[in-house]
Amino acid sequence: MLDHCAQMLENWCWEEDPLRKLSGHYEDISKPLPEALLQSMIAAKNLDSGLMTLRQIFFGKFDLTVHTKKG
Repeated sequence: MLDHCAQMLENWCWEEDPLRKLSGHYEDISKPLPEALLQSMIAAKNLDSGLMTLRQIFFGKFDLTVHTKKG
């Protein structure tokens, strides 16, 4: 159950309004993050998702190769 809750929270906290409400400057939490930084964070959210997909494809191909080897 906790894992499902964590996944839910992962998604909604990257929406612009909640992220703006949850974030603040590390030295003074009452100061909001600059708009440019906020937009950069949202844009970079899925930065490595392509690499993670390729990683899973590699594991699948390796598994098929190992388990279907003839001889």
